[in-house]
Amino acid sequence: MTTPTPLVSGTGAVSQPGSRDQRTELMVLQPLRNSCAVQAPGATMTLNRAGATVRQWDHLRRCWLIPLRDMPAVIRAFKALKAEEYIRKLVDSAPPLSSAQRDRLAVLLRRGGTA
Repeated sequence: MTTPTPLVSGTGAVSQPGSRDQRTELMVLQPLRNSCAVQAPGATMTLNRAGATVRQWDHLRRCWLIPLRDMPAVIRAFKALKAEEYIRKLVDSAPPLSSAQRDRLAVLLRRGGTA
């Protein structure tokens, strides 16, 4: 169980599991008749990367509506974004390389991975 963290000091507002301010790693795609409803954190960035230029914000559902034909491209773009975030977190958490490790890595990259 996680403990709530204060959002703004003195207001009593807290962030809890399920709060709207917390980012999730989930994208919800709901196929409709000729369109698809997209709900995701950073959905506009995902839609831009997928090339889904035809879209409309649905105020009642609080999601983006895109043509059904763009759904596979949106899924690919979302997976690519999540992979980039994971790699960025992994690289940022690693200790810095020594000069010998950097030289070795440079040699491997120049030769295309063969040593």
